[in-house]
Amino acid sequence: MATKILITGGSGFIGSNLIVELIKQGYDIVDLSKHESTIPGVKTLKIDLTTDDLSLLDDYKFDYVIHLAAISSIKNAQGNEEETIKINLDGTKKILKYFSNKNLKKFIFLSSVTVYQEVDTELTEDSKYIVDKSANIYSYSKFLAENECKKYDNKMPIIIFRLANAYGPLQRVGKTPNLVPQIIYQALKDKKIEVYNGKFARDFIYVSDIVDAIISGLKSPFKGTLNLGTGRATKVEEIARIVQDELGVEFKDLQRKIKAPLELTPNIALIKDILKWEPRISLKEGITKTIKYYKTEFENGRL
Repeated sequence: MATKILITGGSGFIGSNLIVELIKQGYDIVDLSKHESTIPGVKTLKIDLTTDDLSLLDDYKFDYVIHLAAISSIKNAQGNEEETIKINLDGTKKILKYFSNKNLKKFIFLSSVTVYQEVDTELTEDSKYIVDKSANIYSYSKFLAENECKKYDNKMPIIIFRLANAYGPLQRVGKTPNLVPQIIYQALKDKKIEVYNGKFARDFIYVSDIVDAIISGLKSPFKGTLNLGTGRATKVEEIARIVQDELGVEFKDLQRKIKAPLELTPNIALIKDILKWEPRISLKEGITKTIKYYKTEFENGRL
């Protein structure tokens, strides 16, 4: 019998990419989501974690749970504080409680590197510079959800991944796009790129590297917290220049002042050591693949 995995939020950007790879590797996948999965061979349980009863899961025996369901960025959470707490914190509490006595082999929770305060110091998993309630609601909700996971670490093995800035195919542009899709969409639509401050640098990781790390986490006996990124700070202008070269558009750096530290990146020494994992996709390769995806979507009127 194939190993059965429940993925919450599997119809989202990371979940969809993860499901495709897990199916290739022979896993039996069930997606718990508010939206139907478009991936062949995946059963979707249309459950709202914030309101619905989880007894529908009683008919299944899962080996692993990968909890991705969330309001997934600072921008999307702004002005949406109550819903963010409901989904990111209360939804996590609910799924943890349900599976606390189900003999899971592993529970994986996707957190964010934004749980670290924006201070000019190395971001390691044991850092004391963690956000508090004065932070933006997204980062604080992820911090609170991490604490809930830690309450259950005597009930089941749990890995918390603190994810850097993800990008790649299937990431939605939407009303509040993340940086990479925003730059590419701008180039496709307006034939030019404008960025707020090109020197602003953060860690950007391609989605297939994220997928590989999560699957490595499933197979590892490790439990605890791991930073998940490339370990490299990438300037916004580096991304913009790649897009500019690929699409032949103008680029302008507005050079606006930013209050936050210009450069922040998580230390990934621990994940490399524990999971024997490291990122394989270079920035150039990742951005080029992502441009190809968005260009096709744009030309077919799907953006």
